[in-house]
Amino acid sequence: MKKLDAVELDVENFKKKIEVLSSLCHGLVSRGHFDSDNIRETQAGLESKYRDLLELAAARRRKLVETKKLFEFHREVEDIEAWIIDKNAVAGSEDYGTDIEHVQVEFEFYTLIRFSALCQVYVMFFCQLLITWQSRNLYL
Repeated sequence: MKKLDAVELDVENFKKKIEVLSSLCHGLVSRGHFDSDNIRETQAGLESKYRDLLELAAARRRKLVETKKLFEFHREVEDIEAWIIDKNAVAGSEDYGTDIEHVQVEFEFYTLIRFSALCQVYVMFFCQLLITWQSRNLYL
């Protein structure tokens, strides 16, 4: 992204030079320069190439942003999968305790895990909702 930012800054800086050249072109053509047709054609080609460059930079930025979102999504999925595996191991435990205090500790721990799992379900639901809104260009 930093390289693209630098390229976009360079492109923006060249905008002023292109505007100066455009002004010079219009001045030469308006004064009836003998090579007006060639000057107009050259200026039009330059402006066309500049617009193409702007479009390429914008497309590159969009692709980078989408790729970043994809990697963030994959990272989040991996984190949640690891969390699920960890909680499955605890929830599937056959340890039911050896006395009343141990059973109470295990029950409180199980309740905490259940609450945590429910919170994760809500987080996943809202993430899916935000993705849906974003894909439909609906924003908060």
